[in-house]
Amino acid sequence: MNISSKDQWSPKEVDQLEIGFLHSMLSCHNEKSSAGATAYAAYLAETGITSDNYPAFMRLLHSGHEEVCNALLQKSKPENFFKDIQINNHILSQCFFVLRSWIPGKVFEKSQAVILSVIERVYKNPFEGYRLYPLSISDLHHLAKHLNESKKQSDPINRLILTFLSSIGELHTHIRKASTKEIEDLATQANNIRANFMDETKSLKESIPENILKAG
Repeated sequence: MNISSKDQWSPKEVDQLEIGFLHSMLSCHNEKSSAGATAYAAYLAETGITSDNYPAFMRLLHSGHEEVCNALLQKSKPENFFKDIQINNHILSQCFFVLRSWIPGKVFEKSQAVILSVIERVYKNPFEGYRLYPLSISDLHHLAKHLNESKKQSDPINRLILTFLSSIGELHTHIRKASTKEIEDLATQANNIRANFMDETKSLKESIPENILKAG
């Protein structure tokens, strides 16, 4: 007969226990947890993403897991996934956090496309984007590390990143009188990364630190 180590459980302790199991499942560290996360993603997809529940969707996208992402996106194209959500500083900070944690070449492309489409959409007007979330050089590097040098510029992921870099490269011209050294450096670095990627004689290693290119 199994003997419980606790005679009583508070509602808070039960909640913490359940959250622990949920976090373990969302890690997708084995076949069973991945299956559970996929089922959870399908349930969320039926619920639909809103401004009140998007962090739960972001957590699943963070996994970068193919089956989980497919379940989550079953009713939407990646570029339209956040189209009805008002993008704010928190969403953008989470997008850059996710890009920082991902290892280049190890993430399902649809997951990348969702995150990059949000960023590309916001920074189409680089001034408005920077005002909403003033990204750093480090943010820039961790986004650009996902450029795939083995693929063409027309590759969907490469195209999203290159469009973003082009917008950031023009940032100082949009801000003008309010331009600072940080903004000038950011714009210059965005242009350097883009130029090195498009030049077949050069490599991203010449503009992005090698430890970041391998980082997750």
